[in-house]
Amino acid sequence: MKILRLTWIAVQGDIYRLGFVSLERSIQIALVSLFATSLSPLAAESNAQPHWAFQPIENPSAPVVKNITWPRTAIDRFTLAKLEEHGLHPASPADKRTLLRRATFDLIGLPPRPDEVDAFLADKSSDAFARVIERLLASPRYGERWGRHWLDVARYADSNGMDENLAYASAWRYRDYVIAAFNTDKPYDQFILEQLAGDLLPPAGATRDYERIIATGFLTIGPKMLAEDDPVKMEMDIVDEQLDTASRAFMGLTVGCARCHDHKYDPVPARDYYALAGIFKSTHTMDNFKVVARWQERPLGRPEEIERLAAHRKRIDEQQRRVNGLIAEANTQLLREARSRAAEYLLAATEPRLREQRTKVTNESTPGASTNAALGPEFLKQWAAYLEKTEKDTNSALKLWHEWVARAQAERSGESKSPGVGDAHLPLTPALSLGEREKGILSSTPAQTTPGPSLLSSQAGKSEKLPESTDTRSAADGDSLSPRERAGVRGNGAYQSPCAQALFGETPPRSLAELAQRYGEQFAQADRAWQQLKSSTNGAKADKLSDPVQESFRQILYAPKGPFELPKNAESGFTTNQAAELKEARAALKSFEQSLPVLPEAMAVSDGAVQNLRVHIRGSYLSQGDLAPRGFLSSIRAPTGPAISTNDSGRLHLAKWLTDPDHPLTARIMVNRIWHGHFGEGLVRSPDNFGTLGEKPTHPELLDWLARWFVESGWSVKAMHRLVMNSAVYQQAGQGGVVSGQWPVASDQYLVISNRYSVSRSAPAQPADHWKLNTDYSRTTGIDWRSLNTDHGLLNGDYPRRLATLDPENRLLSHFPRRRLEAEAIRDSILYVSGGLDLKMGGSLLTVSNRAYVTSTASKLDSALFVQPLRSVYLPVIRSALYNVFQIFDFADPSTLNGHRDQTTVAPQALFMMNSKLVADASRRLADTLLAYSAGEGGTSVLASQSPSTHGSAGASLHQPLPRDYLLAGNLRDDSARLEKLYRTALSRSPTEPERTAALKYLDRYAAKSADRGVSSETSRVNAWQSLARVVLASNEFIYVE
Repeated sequence: MKILRLTWIAVQGDIYRLGFVSLERSIQIALVSLFATSLSPLAAESNAQPHWAFQPIENPSAPVVKNITWPRTAIDRFTLAKLEEHGLHPASPADKRTLLRRATFDLIGLPPRPDEVDAFLADKSSDAFARVIERLLASPRYGERWGRHWLDVARYADSNGMDENLAYASAWRYRDYVIAAFNTDKPYDQFILEQLAGDLLPPAGATRDYERIIATGFLTIGPKMLAEDDPVKMEMDIVDEQLDTASRAFMGLTVGCARCHDHKYDPVPARDYYALAGIFKSTHTMDNFKVVARWQERPLGRPEEIERLAAHRKRIDEQQRRVNGLIAEANTQLLREARSRAAEYLLAATEPRLREQRTKVTNESTPGASTNAALGPEFLKQWAAYLEKTEKDTNSALKLWHEWVARAQAERSGESKSPGVGDAHLPLTPALSLGEREKGILSSTPAQTTPGPSLLSSQAGKSEKLPESTDTRSAADGDSLSPRERAGVRGNGAYQSPCAQALFGETPPRSLAELAQRYGEQFAQADRAWQQLKSSTNGAKADKLSDPVQESFRQILYAPKGPFELPKNAESGFTTNQAAELKEARAALKSFEQSLPVLPEAMAVSDGAVQNLRVHIRGSYLSQGDLAPRGFLSSIRAPTGPAISTNDSGRLHLAKWLTDPDHPLTARIMVNRIWHGHFGEGLVRSPDNFGTLGEKPTHPELLDWLARWFVESGWSVKAMHRLVMNSAVYQQAGQGGVVSGQWPVASDQYLVISNRYSVSRSAPAQPADHWKLNTDYSRTTGIDWRSLNTDHGLLNGDYPRRLATLDPENRLLSHFPRRRLEAEAIRDSILYVSGGLDLKMGGSLLTVSNRAYVTSTASKLDSALFVQPLRSVYLPVIRSALYNVFQIFDFADPSTLNGHRDQTTVAPQALFMMNSKLVADASRRLADTLLAYSAGEGGTSVLASQSPSTHGSAGASLHQPLPRDYLLAGNLRDDSARLEKLYRTALSRSPTEPERTAALKYLDRYAAKSADRGVSSETSRVNAWQSLARVVLASNEFIYVE
């Protein structure tokens, strides 16, 4: 007999039920669980020293290296030591053209101008490149480039995304704050303080105080589920998003993983998560958590201006409450009067079903009669719709009414027209049931048909018994209708149904009018009972009457979609006095609103109600554990400073804790981000995760050295740029294996590498990472390329294979990595070199109002805004509807933090470069400009009067940017000169002879083909140059940086 046991398994603190298994299987499972747990990263680290990222930042000395001539800075000694350790060596220095293009794209995201290339090539001083760096760092374009890097981290967007994609019309202020912070080299520790707690810093002048409030937009520009039905869950989700973003941005830790349980891999218990969450829970981010929720926006002004604004808004709120009160009071009266005439509405709404033409219900000659005109038309429509909806509802109190109406309709159709002949019998339905013991039928006896007043009119609203012989009703034309019956019940028992008893009493109604009157009496009784209950002490929260009969009638009066639902145009039923008073109140409100002081607003946070949280078991606020007082990560060995007071949210304490010089993560994270921005990969290749599941640093000593240097330099980002870019490792060529500055050549012929670059003695060029030799070389020189033998090991020997084996991903930095430009740099460069880029800075391009929908069918967002020729950083980032250029070229997901963009190579990218309107327009501008000057013409270059240290001025709207001016300068005597201008503008170099020959032949062939098709020579010439310009813009060389 096999013994089965109910087996459970514990994995990382969670218990899982596996079901009934054999004893042998239970033991196997337990052993596997124990083995897996012992091998987990967390267990491994607990048995050894703490994870490297949690250890204090060391102060290592630069290592001793064999090649003492290569290093320029301490950085180089760290990287060279790693290379020498593996038997590798760095590449030769990059040529000056390549270096200038690399640095310019790195710092400002645009290509160098031809005059800047000329100036740098002509500068033979030892500090020529250092001065280039200073010029680029001083450009306003620098903040636009590096601010965009940070906006990826800050998950910046101009809309909310998620379920309610509303416009963030004030988010641009945070974007512009970031750009300005980088341009002014705001110390990084101050940058953190302002983004987390800028509103809590001591006053520093109006302008700086505004900036600090704007900076806290970092916490509020994330996506939010604004239509979440559970307001508490919505708030905790927003807190989680803020906490997760801040912890990954500043510490590189996935603290958000500890929301439901202790972190599986990093030393972050759930208690620490909720200690941090309490800080953000005590922060006011949202004005409310309704559906749709509203985020907070703060006015930017001097204290006295904000006080005046607050006082004025208070007056507006008071006046708005008065308007709302008048409307509510009038609506209440309107509904009260309408409900008091429920019987009239019931009867009037039924009449159209009994008449061929709609006529008045009343007979004006009848005393006490009412008219349809006195009834509210909207209520009348609602009553008609409600009767139709409840016609087949057997549980409705109107069931009896529907049966009587059905009999009347049957008479009209001819089913019972003969007066005085026989009896009509209607079996009882549940609404008229006599009870279990009593049997009977509802009967009606035809009465005499005589002319007379309408029962519908004369009986409405009053109790009047007519003789049996005059039970008649007028038709539309005044003629008598078919016989009417008077109702009765034949049987031995009294009415047992509660509704029947209430409506029939001792004497059954003799007509629809009398039945309507009885309904009116029941409606009135139910309404009085309801008002008495709601006004009593214990009945304020009641939702129904205890008497089921009265409740059934009350439901008709107060049903949300019932006949007395307040109409949309209810104000048309207000009395003259009510309408006049409301008009006056609204005029006063409008006056207050028009005189409201206008102050700019920013998405920002402030301190809210201070609150400590309890641990939410499995992340649910419905199941809470121990209290977790506000605080920080217990595993971080950094001074915690003074305790968080009971009156503070703790945001400022958190910011100061993060920026403490001894914090092991903050400086490491930022220097790694800067390194990543220059080399395409960080020293830690998981820039947003320094935890156990993240990658280890390739150069841990260098990372610590840079982090300590960063703090000691005053947290200066620009100083870090200077340090990195002046290093030899940054200035390397982009191909591994070459250790001297000259490429091997065998003759004056050209060696084409990667089908992209040409190399000669006079102009050595830079090959790609993965090079190959063009067979044309062997064909033109007669020399087998494999016979080339040099000491450099470029073309022979085992070094390239060793390098590819030992360091296939270039983690040891044996050469500078080749990188494709980001989406923004590609678009900006296309506009820039074609003379179409407007360098105006700042502001918003959104065409919709704040909090308006941006992706719905009714959205007024104009797609034309994306063709504005401003820099890409100023184009709106619409969550769930990114600009197509951004999508094609791997723009960061704006709904989450991204410190590293994925890079794909897909067909749509090539198709875009060859077929898009952006490239077509740019190539046409280039063609028009190149052909604008014929031989002998020319002009004075605008650039001649400008210093090469200027790359556009902040705030200037340049409708003809500098590259276009350069294109228009000089004498373009022939196509060869035009080709020179095109290449130098787009690629920062002259065309090679093979390229020149091929391009000129292409132009001639294009013109000949166009002539064959009957195209004029002038048009074909423009088209040919446009096509050639498009080829240059679509080349890999244009969108890649070596």
